Amino acid sequence: MIFDNVSYLEDEESRKYVLDMLANSDKHIIFTSRAPRPTWLISKSIDENVLIADHRDLRLSKEQVFRFLEEYEVDSTEEEMLKVMEDSRSNPLVLWCIAFHMKDNGLYTKEVNTFARIHYHTYLDNELLGRFTDEENEFLLAMSWYPSFTFDFARKLNGGLDCRPLVDSIQKKNAYILTFSSAGVQLMDNYIDYLRHKRSIIWSDEKHVSNLCRAAEYYEKSGNTVTALQCYLNAHAEEKYYSLMEMTAMRGIHAASINKLLGYYISLDEKMVMRSWPLASALCMVQSLRIKPEKSEYWFGCLKRLYEEEKDPSVKDSIYKRILFLDLMLPHHGNRNIDERLNNLMRRFSEDCRSMPKEYIEMMPTIVHGALDFSEISKNEEELFKVVENIIKSLKGRASAAVIDILRAELGYEKDSMDDFEIHQLLEKGYMIADSDDSFAGCFAAVGVEVHLHLARGNQQRAEELLEGIRKKAVSARNDYLLRNIDALYCWFDQLHSNRESVCAWLETAPDEGTGFTFLERSIMICKVRAYIIVGRLDAALALIERLLTFFEMYERVYAYYEVLLYKAICLYRMKKPEYEKVMAKVMEKACDLGFYRLISEHGIAVVPLIESVKPAKVSKTYYNHLLKLTKQMAENYPNYLHTVQELSEPLTKTERRVLHLLCEGLNADEICGMMDISYSGIKFHNKNIYRKLGVTNRNEAVRKAFLLGISEAGNTE
Repeated sequence: MIFDNVSYLEDEESRKYVLDMLANSDKHIIFTSRAPRPTWLISKSIDENVLIADHRDLRLSKEQVFRFLEEYEVDSTEEEMLKVMEDSRSNPLVLWCIAFHMKDNGLYTKEVNTFARIHYHTYLDNELLGRFTDEENEFLLAMSWYPSFTFDFARKLNGGLDCRPLVDSIQKKNAYILTFSSAGVQLMDNYIDYLRHKRSIIWSDEKHVSNLCRAAEYYEKSGNTVTALQCYLNAHAEEKYYSLMEMTAMRGIHAASINKLLGYYISLDEKMVMRSWPLASALCMVQSLRIKPEKSEYWFGCLKRLYEEEKDPSVKDSIYKRILFLDLMLPHHGNRNIDERLNNLMRRFSEDCRSMPKEYIEMMPTIVHGALDFSEISKNEEELFKVVENIIKSLKGRASAAVIDILRAELGYEKDSMDDFEIHQLLEKGYMIADSDDSFAGCFAAVGVEVHLHLARGNQQRAEELLEGIRKKAVSARNDYLLRNIDALYCWFDQLHSNRESVCAWLETAPDEGTGFTFLERSIMICKVRAYIIVGRLDAALALIERLLTFFEMYERVYAYYEVLLYKAICLYRMKKPEYEKVMAKVMEKACDLGFYRLISEHGIAVVPLIESVKPAKVSKTYYNHLLKLTKQMAENYPNYLHTVQELSEPLTKTERRVLHLLCEGLNADEICGMMDISYSGIKFHNKNIYRKLGVTNRNEAVRKAFLLGISEAGNTE
């Protein structure tokens, strides 16, 4: 017995008839519906004898898709079959339509997709739009370009109409076209292509453009610049697109905003940029972030030319301020004469410091580069603090005073010149001041130092708690590039224990250095070097190291340069290359000259043998002894750090992985025999095979190797 559209049953008599049949009939009963199961059909007794399937259960698996296409005599490549699966979203009806048109030559082309969609769309004309009113259809077409939307946004696009009754009515007829999420109302993926296709047929070009431009204006006012720009692009509204790009660049070109719009800035017509000082200044920053200093200087020169040609005094003044900012902030300008460049900026704003945008203040080297990129200045701490204090005073409260406390704590930790309590006190104070000043960069700088301190003391749990807290802040601030850097820090936690499985998973999501990387991804690239070392890809690690050394030297990032040079020494040492001694000596001499310990000591067990075998004459005995002491402390906390973990040449069987997991859980042989229902001699046989495959000789070594390989957990035994 089949009941179609059971959600339409509203009268009590019909419902009672269905419930009686469920309770007393021996028939198989099937209910179909385009809406969720109605409440009157939900009860414990009913659920005991009911199987529920929704649209997700009807999607075919990869194997089913391949078998489906083969049964319909489609002779195609695996790559094309996967593309069919992706485009059809494993929908059986769409697959059937595509297979029908692929039968002859097995090729999946744009034309095949178009013809296949005709059949599917004809079906949806009747089964979807055919069931809705004209007003409901118009609403769905209006929203089809916006997979996720709020009711406020829907009202804007539909002439101020309250759309809640429409959404409720649509949901009642087909609950699977619209769903609710934390972001608002969601349009189901399966229907978006169809609705957009219908819109292109039914709507005029003018109506389509008007809809997209209204959406862009809404996003623009909401501060969602990226989506607004995309809407203008889709509408081919070039004038409005360039106007928004120019307005955004005029408001500020700090790293976070530029990074979000990197692709949009790069695609701008250069002729248009040359006539606009805000866009020229933005391209200047963009190319510096892309590690293309020559192109950046080209646009810097263009900006100076626009300054010379400008006649309007107020505009000329704005361009001059931007030139001063860029001279200070462009990453490739480094830190040479930083105090002189800062003073030039301060003199310009001494009378009107409130005209300096806050994002520029936060992007200054005092926060973005951190104390450690002031390496040369930091030899004389008082000189460094004086420069920074002068900046704070000149800005008359506009720059967070937290900078000083965080700076002192960072140097105190790096030089091991303060006790933990004093460092924590400065960081907590700095964090609170930064937080009250809405200085997100200040908060992140404080937490970053504290994370390093806790890890140095072996307190990884507290370090993770702090990192999770700042990650939530980054999520709420929608700071994507910072989130990626935080994820790299999480990967460092796994690297401390050389957890190959987790490190490999992170590597799959990391940017590909082969296609280039940006200045803002420098920490991620450093993390990637460590990841390559752990998985045994020393050749890849060295290749990336050489790129990073060139980059950091070009951009005068002293601390990062010597950190990467240290990884080079580690790689050469493991490859048994004698050149490691010269490289390691260079790192130690520089660290001693700067008074930095953590630059080397944070790498613990990975550098202990290098320190013990390399004793440069220029490194004082006092410095050397203290460095070795700190490094050995780190080695004790993380004995597996940067341990190269190779994949097993002969994989463990399912039973062997189960036995290994129980060994890692601390069970003895008798307990394992009882749990797995095997004999004692059987356990001995499996243990012998496990030890051989892991390359170890006893239980303790096997357990340690299992943790290194990331195969100790229960989830990895199946």
